[in-house]
Parts: sequence; structure tokens; C-alpha cells
Amino acid sequence: MKKHAQEMLLSLWKRRGFLSGARSSEGWTYSYGPLGAELKRNLINDWWNAVVTTSGNIQGLDTPIVSPSSTHKTEGKLNCNHPNVALPDARELQAPREEPNKTSTASSRVSEEATASNVLRDCILQGMLQQRVSVGRSFGMKVPFGIAEVGRVFKSVQPAVKPIPSLHDENRGNTIEPYLHRAEQDQAGVVFISSTKEGREWYAHWQRNRLRWWKKLAHNPGALILKETSKQDVPLSTLQCSTIQYNSTWGPILLETIVNHGECSTGVVTIGNNNTAGQGQASVTQAEGCGGAEPNPQLLSCVAEVDNGTLALLCDSYTEAKRPYGPGTDLVDSKITRLHRRLAPYKVAVLPAKENHKLHLYCQMLTDELRHSGISTVYDSSDTLEQRLVIQDEAGTPYRVIADESSLETGIVSLQDRDTTASEDMNGQDVLLTLQRMTFGVHVM
Repeated sequence: MKKHAQEMLLSLWKRRGFLSGARSSEGWTYSYGPLGAELKRNLINDWWNAVVTTSGNIQGLDTPIVSPSSTHKTEGKLNCNHPNVALPDARELQAPREEPNKTSTASSRVSEEATASNVLRDCILQGMLQQRVSVGRSFGMKVPFGIAEVGRVFKSVQPAVKPIPSLHDENRGNTIEPYLHRAEQDQAGVVFISSTKEGREWYAHWQRNRLRWWKKLAHNPGALILKETSKQDVPLSTLQCSTIQYNSTWGPILLETIVNHGECSTGVVTIGNNNTAGQGQASVTQAEGCGGAEPNPQLLSCVAEVDNGTLALLCDSYTEAKRPYGPGTDLVDSKITRLHRRLAPYKVAVLPAKENHKLHLYCQMLTDELRHSGISTVYDSSDTLEQRLVIQDEAGTPYRVIADESSLETGIVSLQDRDTTASEDMNGQDVLLTLQRMTFGVHVM
């Protein structure tokens, strides 16, 4: 994709509240705006529903972001094979570090030493690997079983961090440029324990399961690929490793890493990203007992890069089309964000056709009813109806309820579909059930 197209996408995302940020010498450090935060939250919720809620043998965890550095060196626990991120360095993200005062008290020195002994995690698997035994025993779980967690990790405190999507600039060949980046990232991970003889079968199961989930959310599922990692690019102890990538015109964006670590008995778990298998890949040399009754069971893991996924799905959802924005109007060049219905920040926009106080009250009442029923709804009465429809196309809102003055007498409104532009007239009281059926249908993994 040409540079002007990249700028156009960034401009659209900033204009509609998906992303915000600032340029730096390393690229574009970004934050999420209101719609971007809601999109990311919906992606996390859908992941949790697919992996934990609808599964009978996977339990959720919430482990600390900060842990004592000794935890990463203890036998049977974690040993990171790349430098840890210390808390004092992380504070430099907000303020310059002051020189230590020679007259500092003994208590402050003890406090500084205690802080320096803690580390920020750089992989979501760390806490789960530490607790897999206690969770298995506490819940009496038998192989196969798994534990899952969604949380924040810190890849680096340096300003020039590896970009979240690995973007390729066409004008520079295959040179990867740090274009979009942030040090704080969210991951969603699963640690799964199976019997040794079924390890490879479960690995294939997770490959299919995770690829199918990503494809169901994508507008262009053919752009998603499952790529097996060659043995020379993974630790010797790793049996199998693969990644799910979104093959954008900017280059491949890493979405998820799936690993079969082999048998786990006693020893040390190492986590690192010094290979091409993907960020935060964990490798097990000889892991501490995994829990359950199975002797020397197999350990597998799946780590989804939530921020990568959010950006990839935003890229994937962008389309251009010519469409009318009113009866008898000319076709207009439109930019449409075709986000999946489950991911769209707003599921429906309620739009009065004209400025009318009674119509405003009616639409506001309908908006409140939809919101109180758990459907994310936006009410917009600004500008012309055509301009508001353009805004909702760019914001990715899949449905629009349009009410005019006749709706006050008949109760009939028009429900319009973003993707097909087809409209259906229905009673306002039926809008809620129709939207619940179309937006929150039976969840399929």
C-alpha cells in the first residue's frame, strides 16, 4: 500500500475515534480513541467467550503484571532468556530518572532495592505457567484441561520498539519500519495440558480452532494464513510451532502463536522472543509438573496479540464503494468500515430523518430502550441525514434505525443494513428482538 494510502487510513481512524497518537522519529506511537477502545474490548470479550465461556475444561486466571525477579530464576518456574524490564526503567516513560541523593535514608534505599527486584512481564504465559499445577489440583481437573488469561505485557521501555504490525514499505523493498508501535500491549493466552499421545492431535485442534475464530471475524478471511515455523527458528525443546498472520498489503501482521512444548515433568520454563516464531513464544525444557493425573503430560500454548488483531481487523475492514445516501440521490464514493457485527463499537445508530422535537423524543426513547437491553447504540441528530449515514459507514456501525414524522403515528421505522444498504420497515417494538437475533446470534467457535 502506498504511503498516501497509509496516511488516509490513519486519518480515517483518527477522525472517527479509533486511534489517536503522535508522530515520533520511530514512527507513530498510538493510543485508542473511544471507538478503538470499544473495538478492542469487544475483541477480548469474543476471545474469552470462544475460549473460556463455551469450554468445559478451561478456567480463567488473572495474574499480576509485576512479579519478583526471583520468580523468573527459580527452578521449576520461569527463566526469561532475554533481559527483563525493571520497574525503575519503566518509570522513565513518564519522567526523567533523578540521580540518587547521597543523603537518602536507609529506608528509602531499601525501598528502591525492593522496587528494582521486581520485573514487568513481557509474556502473558508467565503467570499461567507458574499456577498451572495449583489450578489443576484445586479444581480437580483432569487431562486434558487448560487455563486462560487476558492481560497487559511490556515488550520494551525503549522508544524504538518493534512495531505491533510488521509493516512493509513498498518503496523500500522488504525493510520493516517501526511505523505503528506502543510498548504496552495486551495478549490473550491459553496454556493447555494434554496426554502425551494426544499432544499432536490437540496441537492440530488448536491450529484449526484459532484460525477458524480469526477468519469468522475477518471481512476478507482469505488474507489470514497459518504458517508452520521451521525447526531451526524455534528452541530445541519445542516440538511444533506455528503462527497465524494477517497478510495485508502492508506486509504480514502477527496475530497468534501456537506452540507444542512437549512433555512437562520437572525443570525450567523459558520464555523469549529471540526467534521468528513470534513475540512472547514460550519454550519448555522440562517444565514443573503440570497438574492432573497424567504422568509427564504434554504442554501446549496459544498466545493471541490483541493489539495486533485490533489493527489487522481495522485494516481488513476498510472498503470503498459507490452508494446512494437517500432516495433518488446520486451514487457517492464512500469509505466503509465493515467490522464484524460482534466487534463493531456501536451495533446500531438511531437517526431521526428531520429536526422535530417530538421525533427527537421518540428516537431518544428508542435509543434508551436499546441501550438498557445491552445493545451499544448511538443517537445522532446533527447535520443532514445523508452526512450522518456517511459517518456511520466510516465508524463501522452495522445497523441504522431511521425514523421520520410518520413513525410518530404508525410506530413504523426503517432498519437499514450497512453492508447491503437494504432497508426493512418494521414496528419500533420489534427492532430490539431483530437486532438481538442478527447481532447476538448463536456463537460459533
